[in-house]
Amino acid sequence: MVMIGAVQTRCYIYVRTNRKTLTNAVLKMGFTRTLTTVWLAEAVRLHEVKNGRCEDTQETHEAIRQGATLETRLLIRANELAKSLSLATVAKGIAGQARWVLAGLIFFGLLGGVSAAISALGNGQSPVNLLVALLTLLGLHLVTLVLWLVSTRIETAGPPGLGKVWLTITRKLNKQANQQLLLQGLINTLNRAGALKPVLGTISHIVWSAAMVAVVLTLLVLLSARQYQFQWETTLLGAGVFVELTQLLGWLPSLLGFNVPLNDIINSSISTPSSLPNAGVVWSSWLIGCVLVYGVIPRIVLLAVCIQWAKRKIQHTPIDTALPGYVGLRTTLMPHSNVVGIDRPASSVASTTRPAGPKPFNKDAPYAILGLELSDEAHWPPMAVGNLAKDLGRVDSRAQRELVLHSLNTHAPEQIIAMCDASQTPDRGTLNFLRQLASRSAGLYIVAQPSQSGNNRYDIWQEQIAQLPVHSAHLAPNLQALFDTKLSPTHDAR
Repeated sequence: MVMIGAVQTRCYIYVRTNRKTLTNAVLKMGFTRTLTTVWLAEAVRLHEVKNGRCEDTQETHEAIRQGATLETRLLIRANELAKSLSLATVAKGIAGQARWVLAGLIFFGLLGGVSAAISALGNGQSPVNLLVALLTLLGLHLVTLVLWLVSTRIETAGPPGLGKVWLTITRKLNKQANQQLLLQGLINTLNRAGALKPVLGTISHIVWSAAMVAVVLTLLVLLSARQYQFQWETTLLGAGVFVELTQLLGWLPSLLGFNVPLNDIINSSISTPSSLPNAGVVWSSWLIGCVLVYGVIPRIVLLAVCIQWAKRKIQHTPIDTALPGYVGLRTTLMPHSNVVGIDRPASSVASTTRPAGPKPFNKDAPYAILGLELSDEAHWPPMAVGNLAKDLGRVDSRAQRELVLHSLNTHAPEQIIAMCDASQTPDRGTLNFLRQLASRSAGLYIVAQPSQSGNNRYDIWQEQIAQLPVHSAHLAPNLQALFDTKLSPTHDAR
């Protein structure tokens, strides 16, 4: 597996790029849905929503052959496509970079812990102010810990802190289109599973745990190698405050065997270092116990909680088959009948039965209609739009195309009619937009009607539409033919 975390955490993302391994696993015990398979499926879905449906004849056949449910077939198809699109390899590279980013954060956490301990104790020439030392060693840690706990109780994109720093740096290091696509796919997948917060929390607690362990180890080394004196300093507070504070903070560490200073040591340490025997030893034990109990242990406990939280959520990573990019695949991946081979040789008498044509347009079902780069003389809408139709208007500019696609992302109809000018040759941009439309519906019905009676390039439209890597696009010469269900198939029935 490819770890999202590190330092022996169990929050993993594993990318299996070996086709033989995947195939053997499928044949022996069925396709196993993991975070990796769902992640790659989401990345492929985003790719197809943006660029149109991929050529997937072989992948669809394998998905139908190996999978039993729609979800399983979607995952098998997407993971096979991820290999041909090199997304699996890119995902492995992203995970490797994420590990290095985490290692860098851990390194800086260790440096920060060492620096905090040295700063809190000073050079040994002057007494250590215990209040300042506690704030230096535990202040920022406790503030970020409280913020993280609050964030788990409110609806946010994720807890603040080092987890988001790790994610931001990882995204900055992966700026290519495929890399950004995969990272967005990972975030979408974790969000739908409810695992983004615990995963980012795991990263944050790993770094903080490393920092607090560095603090304790540095304190042990410095306090063993140098002679330090400790005191409480104040202008406003009375001596009784320090007595109560010392005993309160020392109660939990005392359960683990750490010393709690007696009242005479505390009183003698106010404003000036105590001259009582072993006062420095007692204060050293008390300080280390406070850092261990209030710094190291909470982070390690929360790290374990986040790992188990993330693991539980990831085990139930969902697949939403109603998302754009999946809707149009239902009829392809769940056909009513499959071709399994030749049952017997054909009879010598030629069959007169014609093969089934494409799915006809259902004029009694809801549909959306739009005009794609029509001539200025063309009237819009071309017919009376009833309650069943959603008029998307004329689509001429790139901005208008993006607006239409965004609208279809939130509500994808089963049928889309695209009115086109057959007097114009379809260019690459037009064909790409039609691919995107087809990926957002179960049926795209392209009406290529010429605006000039003497210039009809319908044959060219037939040829170009037939080459689209989609299986739900159908072509008609006019609206009358469409509503009479006289369609020209752009693909052989599968």
